[in-house]
Amino acid sequence: MKKYNITLILLTVLYNYNIAQPLQYNGENVDTIIIESTYIIPHTQKGYYKEEDVYILYYDSDIDDFKIGSYIKMKQQNGKKKQKIIRKYDSLYNSKEKIQNLFSAIEQTYKPVNLSDFDINENNIGTLIDSTFLLWYKKYRLRKKLKNIKKCKNIDDFRTFLTEQSIKINQTSTGSYKGFSICIKTSLNTYHICSSGFYDSMQPWYKYNADFSSRVVIINFDINNSLLEILPKDFFNIIDLTRIGVIQEYLKWCCWSCETATKSIKHEFRLRNSPR
Repeated sequence: MKKYNITLILLTVLYNYNIAQPLQYNGENVDTIIIESTYIIPHTQKGYYKEEDVYILYYDSDIDDFKIGSYIKMKQQNGKKKQKIIRKYDSLYNSKEKIQNLFSAIEQTYKPVNLSDFDINENNIGTLIDSTFLLWYKKYRLRKKLKNIKKCKNIDDFRTFLTEQSIKINQTSTGSYKGFSICIKTSLNTYHICSSGFYDSMQPWYKYNADFSSRVVIINFDINNSLLEILPKDFFNIIDLTRIGVIQEYLKWCCWSCETATKSIKHEFRLRNSPR
């Protein structure tokens, strides 16, 4: 009977150990994950405008899953900062599984880009181009529409664009920044994964080591898809993680140079925020 009790205790301990096991990143137990979306645009008179959403998840050993720690929306302009803490939000179901999918995507540094990733084909590309442009036009209140938009509705051209996107990793700074960042805090280190910040599609991503001394380039749209499963539906810039972000980048590739598009958007932003 004594041996039986000892065996039962050991089995119970092992069982609890197996079901209450934190996720690991780089072989280290993950404590906290911080996901941010940031938009910064310089202003000649007002310094700069900054808008940022911050979403924090932490591991709870009692439920062996991640809980939502906080969800904060911030705006800053001309030295004045406004912060709003979102207190009503849905629970993140199966968060451990969703976060593991994100980690797996981060570790796969290259995944070929295919039309099937975005559910785009020759039958729906025209409609998607029109709807994406209207959304883009409304968002930035552009006063000059893209010319020759009809020529973009070609599935072969879009396929060529994806091929170029999958190998394009050079970028030119425009002074403004819009992007996502993922901070993974473990029991030993802190790791950072950041989107490019120069493309609407948020590709490529960059994985930094703990002290920022080196980085690895990642081209994998599974990162975007994993974040869509984790983040709230009203998270700032979340639409750029969807196929709309890819199509917006395609429109600039097809009709506008990236530099011209960025200058126009910055100009319109200044007009909207300049004193009346």
